[in-house]
Amino acid sequence: MKRPPEPLEREEALALIEACETGRTTGVRNKAIIAVLWRSHLRIGEALALRPIDYQGDRIRVLHGKGDRARVVGVDVETQRLVNEWLEVRPASDYLFCTQKGNKIDTSYIRHLFKNLQAKTGIQKRCHAHGMRHTGASELANERVPLIHISAQLGHLNTATTDAYIRHLCPNDVIRIIRKREW
Repeated sequence: MKRPPEPLEREEALALIEACETGRTTGVRNKAIIAVLWRSHLRIGEALALRPIDYQGDRIRVLHGKGDRARVVGVDVETQRLVNEWLEVRPASDYLFCTQKGNKIDTSYIRHLFKNLQAKTGIQKRCHAHGMRHTGASELANERVPLIHISAQLGHLNTATTDAYIRHLCPNDVIRIIRKREW
């Protein structure tokens, strides 16, 4: 049985970022990766495939998204700051996010990273890379960002997909309406 999505609260997402060891180069990189997954709504494969030229400060160019579709996503100021900090210490590599030797990061590393950060922070919800995408999408929906913009950021072909995605993530409106009903 597939588990329902569990978006993190903003404080939980921030706790994961803060739990990365900034005294180490990998900690600076891991903060940037988590921020890009959360705030730019990338899938893990999209983030790990990025080349330095794909990052343009206020935007990221995803050349091979799901279905091999390209898109451009926005980058908020704080995520940009974290990525720029990583760029200052990043080794020479073909990849934006790379190992200390400049190699491509394997997705299994990211799975273990989230498991370790979850244990370190004590967050009870499941913490995983795709969950950061869920967290970011639910935040956009709760901020009342138009569905068409959320759809573009997520890389969905049509808003019906995004609508179904958001309804699973954000049942708050329905819960709020039902709770206000009188007998």
